[in-house]
Amino acid sequence: MSNNLKRQNLLFLKKATSVDQLTSCADSEKVIVREWIDAGRPVIVRRPGITEDGLGVHCGIPLPLEQGKKKIAFVSSIDTIENYSSLPSLRECLHAARQGMLDGFVELCEKNDFVPRVFGSLAWEYLTGLKYFRKSSDIDILFNIGNNAELYRLYSVLESLPEELIKLCDIEIILWNGDAFSWREFLNCSRKVMVKNINDVFLVDKAVLKPLGEKKDSVLAEKIAYEACSALYEELETFPKPGLVSYFDSGSHKDMSARHFRNSIGSLRNYFKEIAIAGMRCAKMDELRLLGIDAEKTMFLATGGVNTHRGAIFTVGLLTAAAGYKLKHGRTEAAGEIVRDLWSTDIMDPAREDKESHGTFVMRHYGFSGARDEAAKGFPIVYGNGLPTFWDALRKHDRNTARLCSFFSILEDVNDTTLLYRGGLDGLGFARKSVEDINENHEAGSAAWKKAALKMHKEFIGRNLSPGGAADLLSAVIFIQRIEEICQD
Repeated sequence: MSNNLKRQNLLFLKKATSVDQLTSCADSEKVIVREWIDAGRPVIVRRPGITEDGLGVHCGIPLPLEQGKKKIAFVSSIDTIENYSSLPSLRECLHAARQGMLDGFVELCEKNDFVPRVFGSLAWEYLTGLKYFRKSSDIDILFNIGNNAELYRLYSVLESLPEELIKLCDIEIILWNGDAFSWREFLNCSRKVMVKNINDVFLVDKAVLKPLGEKKDSVLAEKIAYEACSALYEELETFPKPGLVSYFDSGSHKDMSARHFRNSIGSLRNYFKEIAIAGMRCAKMDELRLLGIDAEKTMFLATGGVNTHRGAIFTVGLLTAAAGYKLKHGRTEAAGEIVRDLWSTDIMDPAREDKESHGTFVMRHYGFSGARDEAAKGFPIVYGNGLPTFWDALRKHDRNTARLCSFFSILEDVNDTTLLYRGGLDGLGFARKSVEDINENHEAGSAAWKKAALKMHKEFIGRNLSPGGAADLLSAVIFIQRIEEICQD
């Protein structure tokens, strides 16, 4: 349950929760929080979500008007979570809102298959029965969006609203990847908009969040780089990926944490822009390679020397260049085919081989090819295993489950050089046997499937196994899915 938590989720904590399980707040505040929980009231997930050790969740409660509407922030142990839920809908809160003009807004939204949800004062008054909402209060509304088509359809609804309603409602839009932005800010004259997710706050060019119009290189590059970084964030968020770093733990990696990965991703945004533009020009491999080398230096500076994304710089970087070429020139080929057709010869050139890489070590000792071969062939495991599994799972499950399904599909067939480097043939065999058991004997998304995945994660940690190559290919899957969706707009 806890790996699906998002900012603004409501949590119901166990009434047996002790003050010792509540941290990061004063003792007097712990007493208030404990009374709140015992009254059966929910708490809300706040940034940055899961704590770095994976053992707690950042929560908060706002006190009612009579108690000064003070906000109490605290951390509660993961094992105190009994249940969680979405925010209440605007329709549920209409009576408390005392605003007649909202009836028409709700009907307009529902007619277009949107369910506006409420947070802030109005939500807390509805949820607790306590006094929060004033006549002068904003009505805080949230829309959860699943894809580009939904986002653009929502724009049409919101653009039709009268100015009076825009002033009354503070609307937040949460995207499929957890990124959120304010509609009011989106409407202002600034070129960029602040985007928040459960772990970060950053500025994004508004053109990234709009349909493709005139294909300016700068806009295309911004859009592609945003999706590349988003894919890396989603890969990090995925849990439990056996042996790999997430927001819950560091897997089999004692030298790194989610914080290293976040710092790394933030540092790579400019690299993805530059390599996308290079791809638009059909740049030679020498130029792409130099961009990758500079990106590695930037990554190491951001992480204090920790290698978090060297594989992704290569894999997602090549696909980013291909996406630039594809979107700029309106090509119909898959991004993987473009990589194969434009750069495969140079990718496999022995003179370009990194003699010190783990992939080269594995090829020499075991005869298995690695990331270079996968890229040169147009990413057959991504397109043959990971991507179709991801698409299918998205129709049935949440994104975390879909990402895990895709990851397990990749791991079942890939000769993961990181696994081989750490565990040899025995490690690779164990990994394949483990994932075959999950894929064949458990229904995806079921309680038994989740339990088996967590068991596998712990076993990989015990054996010091880490399928880093499969993680890079998962990032590639997420990125390609988004690029294909953009091409369909």
